[in-house]
Parts: sequence; structure tokens; C-alpha cells
Amino acid sequence: MILLIASYLLVKFSLPSLYIDINNFSSFSTRFSSLISVIIILFKYPLGLGYGSYLLYYPKILDQSYEIANTLFTNLFGIPLSYAEISDMISTGENIGAKAGIPQAVMLSGWVGVIFWLIIFRNSLKYIKKLDINTSKKIILEILILYIFIQLLIGSDYTLLYVIWLPIAFIEVMYYKQQKAIRNET
Repeated sequence: MILLIASYLLVKFSLPSLYIDINNFSSFSTRFSSLISVIIILFKYPLGLGYGSYLLYYPKILDQSYEIANTLFTNLFGIPLSYAEISDMISTGENIGAKAGIPQAVMLSGWVGVIFWLIIFRNSLKYIKKLDINTSKKIILEILILYIFIQLLIGSDYTLLYVIWLPIAFIEVMYYKQQKAIRNET
């Protein structure tokens, strides 16, 4: 029943909104191009672009990744992606970046950023599994962590959205309190 409702909402509201965003705005094309640019960076610059030199290298990589994203999207769906925001970022240098938390970290630090975020994700799930709470609460926490990481992958920068750290901190505090209680019992 939930899958049916989710499918209906996706088709009725999300896909039309996405189509409007692709045609009229540039947020989708910027984020999609940024994700592709991070993949390019991982293979061309495994240690990332760094905090100073990314201003020199990233605009060229972002432009190259837009061309890949636009070609891919045009071939698959027949819709060209907007170049407006990317063009503005490249020409002015304002707001130049990967536009999301995990891609930004990977752009700056390469595979180190990938490993850092994988460790946080893995540890969060590990702590949830070891918590002495019922299964439905564990599932809710796991879904919450998954959504946080999706948000960090395509949405917000972790330096701008501090609320994402609250669930992770909450899970860790619960885990360490439980471990402390276990040690005190023995």
C-alpha cells in the first residue's frame, strides 16, 4: 500500500516538478554536473583539488562535466540541461563548488573524503544495529541515516545544515550510554 501511494505521489507531483526544474531552472543541472565532476576528480586527482587550487581547476572540470551530463540527459530524455547557473559560477567564480556536502568534501580531499563519509555511514549503522531498542525504532533510525546521507549527497552542504548532525549524535550517545551501562553491570 505504501509503495502504491509513493508511486502515485512520484508520478503525480515529483516528476512534473523535476521536468519544470530541468527546463526552467538550473539547480538540477548544477547538482547533476557536480556529481559527475566529483567522479572525474576521483580518477584525475585522487587526493582531491585541495582548498586553494580548486578555484583554478574546478571550473574547467565543472564545464567538462556539464557537457557530459547534458549529452547524457539529451540522449536519454531529449531535454537539454540549463547552463545558466554553471556559466555564472564559472565566469564570476561566485559560489563555485560541488553544491552538496559529500561531493564538496570529495572534491576537496578526493578518496580521503569518500573514506571519511563511508566510515561515518558505516559506524552510524553499526551503532544502530547494536542498540537495545525494538526493531521498528531501528528501522526508523536506519531510514533516517539513509535520508541524511542522500541529502548530503545531492542536497545540502553539511556546514550549512547543522541539523543533520543531531540524529548521528543522538545515535552515538545512545550507543555509548548503552555500552557504559553494560560495563557497569559486569
